[in-house]
Amino acid sequence: MQNHGRTGAAIPDTRGVPLPTRGSGVHVLERRPRPDPLARSPFRGKPIIEFTPQQLERAGYRAAGTGSAPRTKKAAAERTRTVDPRRVPPAEREAIADAYRAGSTIAAIVEEGGRNVRTVRMILREAGIVIDTTRRSHALTAEQIDQAVALRGEGLTVNEVAARMAAPRETIGRALRARGIHGNVSRLPKFDHAAAVADYLAGGSSVDVAAKYGVSSASILHAVKAAGHTPRQPGRNHKRAIPADEVARMVDLYVEKRLSIPAIAQQLGRGNATVRRNLLVAGVTLRDDRASNSGGGNRHPDSVLRAAGELYLTGLTRDQVAERLTIGIRAVDKGIALVGATPRPAANIAGAHTGHDTLGALRDLMAANDITAADVRSWANRTGRDCPPRGFPSRALVEDYLLNLPAERRSA
Repeated sequence: MQNHGRTGAAIPDTRGVPLPTRGSGVHVLERRPRPDPLARSPFRGKPIIEFTPQQLERAGYRAAGTGSAPRTKKAAAERTRTVDPRRVPPAEREAIADAYRAGSTIAAIVEEGGRNVRTVRMILREAGIVIDTTRRSHALTAEQIDQAVALRGEGLTVNEVAARMAAPRETIGRALRARGIHGNVSRLPKFDHAAAVADYLAGGSSVDVAAKYGVSSASILHAVKAAGHTPRQPGRNHKRAIPADEVARMVDLYVEKRLSIPAIAQQLGRGNATVRRNLLVAGVTLRDDRASNSGGGNRHPDSVLRAAGELYLTGLTRDQVAERLTIGIRAVDKGIALVGATPRPAANIAGAHTGHDTLGALRDLMAANDITAADVRSWANRTGRDCPPRGFPSRALVEDYLLNLPAERRSA
């Protein structure tokens, strides 16, 4: 009897017909043995590490039979993540609120019940309890904080203070920072801390006190902070006071011996600015000791400056005026200002106003004489003149080229 499928077609009889196999010869419907998961593991053949109950407890695992550990992964995740307080059983919420009212800390409640910190905080707020931010597991009293400040002032590090007081280092550091003492884990140099702090509080600078005790100024400031004091904050105009006898010596060396300020600073071991400032405070009129200073002897008379301004008004450039009068460009500028003239823009400035040295006038001059910038540049290179490799040449160079134009054409 033949069976018929859903389409009505007859299903062939496959009894005795071999079914297809994989390339390895295993039947497609045959279940192959599962491979050993440790076959390629680097830990194959090595002894299994056994953890102690203390290690497991520190890792967050609880011993079997304690009753507080969740029995399923879902329950464990429910305790470790933040959940809505309404999903916590009422009995557990009441127990958390009662424990906090009794003086327990949030950290202790979390460690005991296994709930998330945020979950415990929300439960307490739902119960109308105001969370005390100063309540901690290792809170220090005022006497203990004073003791920590005193030990820190003796030169002990924060770690040593914590070890002596049997308190966590974070708690000691937090208490010291609240008193304005920023702990430094490195040990301060060995010197008389009390005497150094007394010298600093008496008005001595950190640099002077550090030089007296043979340490750095940073060590003095650390000792002042460790003693519970706030170092002075000098302003921008705060300067170290110089002894009166040293200021008198500065005045004598500058006025009588006529030494320069750098020479006085090098002799007294002070800075140039310190010597200069104290001389001015003492009422000394400073002189110019620069070797290149002429004292006004190199200043050009007004007649020369006026002549430079008048030559500029004739159409010459500033360079041409300076070369003709053998003066500098700045002297030419002074002469231009003396005659009340306005400097013309340079010839190579795009968009300059029309004038004697503008690019438009230079272009018109070259077009009128039927010459190009390439012609002027080629002539300048042959004759050894300075000419820019691109762009328009200067007006002076174009004028020199026009003066030599007939000879150039004859040679061509």
